Amino acid sequence: MPIIIDPDFTPPPPPETVTGIDGILSVTADLAHGGALLVADYTGAFVENVADIDVAGTFGGFALYTSGGAVATLSAGTSGPKLVDVTTAGGSAGVLWTLPTPLPAGAVEVDFDWLSTAPSEGLQADRIRVVLRNAGGTTLATKDFPARGSNDAHTGWRWRTHTSEVVTGVYVYANGTVGAPQTLSISRVRAATWLPEAVRFRRADGTPVRSGYDALAPGGVAVAYDNEAPLSGPVSWYAEPIWLDGVVGAPSAPAAITLTPPPPSRLWLKSVSQPNLTVLARVATSEETGRTLRSSIVPTAGAQLSGGSSDVTLGWTGTVGLRTDTEAEYNALVEVLSSGVLLMQAPGCAGIPDQMYVLPQGELAARRMQGAETGQGWGFRIWPVSLVQVDRPTALGAPLMIPDLSWASTREDYATWLELRTAVPSWLSLLGGG
Repeated sequence: MPIIIDPDFTPPPPPETVTGIDGILSVTADLAHGGALLVADYTGAFVENVADIDVAGTFGGFALYTSGGAVATLSAGTSGPKLVDVTTAGGSAGVLWTLPTPLPAGAVEVDFDWLSTAPSEGLQADRIRVVLRNAGGTTLATKDFPARGSNDAHTGWRWRTHTSEVVTGVYVYANGTVGAPQTLSISRVRAATWLPEAVRFRRADGTPVRSGYDALAPGGVAVAYDNEAPLSGPVSWYAEPIWLDGVVGAPSAPAAITLTPPPPSRLWLKSVSQPNLTVLARVATSEETGRTLRSSIVPTAGAQLSGGSSDVTLGWTGTVGLRTDTEAEYNALVEVLSSGVLLMQAPGCAGIPDQMYVLPQGELAARRMQGAETGQGWGFRIWPVSLVQVDRPTALGAPLMIPDLSWASTREDYATWLELRTAVPSWLSLLGGG
């Protein structure tokens, strides 16, 4: 049976904000400027386990660990808040902490405080060892810390590492040959995921997003703006976390939206270095654009036919006539044409690439059309602009720039900082990211 479609049915518009399936990356369409705001939020994936038990506390989740002939007991501390006291006479001894909330694979960190009391020669263990393990008991990572003198408190010891599997348990123990009884008191242990310091935004084809290569991530949240996204169909992005040690983590789930191409009589002119300089220009006349074939003909002595060779085909060149009707349009077009390399995005019927980086050439001048006044008394003008296709400028290290958002515009919208703080709950909200 054929499916009958109601010709009067208007499909709902696509959502303006799309979030990846893992909840990390959100993309919001900026239809006014033909761009997209990208937000990578890693705070939702943050997991933290903290064990800080006083003298009267219980030891739920902790088990005694001994090896190599060690003799140890699990007991409350006697000299202040302590999680566990372990007395050893040889080998290794400590505790295994089964985490209340396992840590997902990726970047993790462990903090712990400890106190040693022993004979006058101090703690005789060679080291304090911390081990991460999975649910099957397999060691995922190990870190050794030097053992120091007796009656010496050590606080805030931190270890940051990366694992390929889920972490379910943490060992902390004195490791090495011990010749006399001693006590290792562990007063606090913390195991948590590690929020990224920066985020690298890319499109699905690996193209780096300008302003997001790399974007700082204070508090685990990073923002980028893609002013150069293709308009010919759905575009997908993903984010990669970058940790403090420079390690790049696994990419997030992708998020995709479709940006509307300009109508047949318009084209986008976007400044690459200043995304706030973006103009949806009106096309008045269009000269033929084309590409030059780089080839050469070489006569060959004694031969009827010449030899020929060819190289790459050069980029597009051409002239387009742009129209302005008002003083505001006039000033905006002059500003964007004077800003350097531009991204020109035309509708599909133009027959040129959807993403073409161009550099205006020659004189920047307009012809004022006589007898064609607008309501403002500002005669419309035709701008013949010569354009040459160039390579895309590097995106590495470009700062975050969002159209219509600046310190100046913020001062116009909010009279005082108190008014801003009252109206806007966070910097992310100010940037338009929710």
